[in-house]
Amino acid sequence: IFFIGLYFLSRKSLNSTVASALVIGAINISLILILSLVAFTYMQPGNLFHVNLPFVGGRPFDASILELIFGVVLLAYFGHTSCGNCARVVLRRDPSARSLIWGSITALTVTMILYCIWVLAINGAIAPEALAIKLGTSLAPLAVRVGPCVHILGSIFVILSIGTVYFHLSLGLFYLIEERPPK
Repeated sequence: IFFIGLYFLSRKSLNSTVASALVIGAINISLILILSLVAFTYMQPGNLFHVNLPFVGGRPFDASILELIFGVVLLAYFGHTSCGNCARVVLRRDPSARSLIWGSITALTVTMILYCIWVLAINGAIAPEALAIKLGTSLAPLAVRVGPCVHILGSIFVILSIGTVYFHLSLGLFYLIEERPPK
């Protein structure tokens, strides 16, 4: 991934990065939807009604839950920091920034919809007790329930996601460094 990233950065072109991001993004969205669809086929509605809230039913407050909440929220919005990578191109074409703003709003909306679909699918397919004891991702318990195809699709998703984050962060750093030296 490092050498592929260097190749894209050496071209100093946003076009190849945008094209690869669109292809990888389409593949990742497809993988999320396929995994969700598979999980929905194993749904047990009773799993969705499980409630484990602090102060309800005599349960104490566990501060460690805040780490999980803030981690998920930060992750949900982290991908949109790459908006700065394309802003200079978009703003040249649309100085009002309306297309950049609406593109960002659309991206956030689609991301939240995908998160909701994923959470419903996983929470419906896997027993709450199995999810509560799992320290990693929900792919392992889903693979136990569904089969090894989840490991394959999940691995592809993880590799492509890490690659996408690497490319966008590298490009952002490249543009940041490009602005610093005197002309």
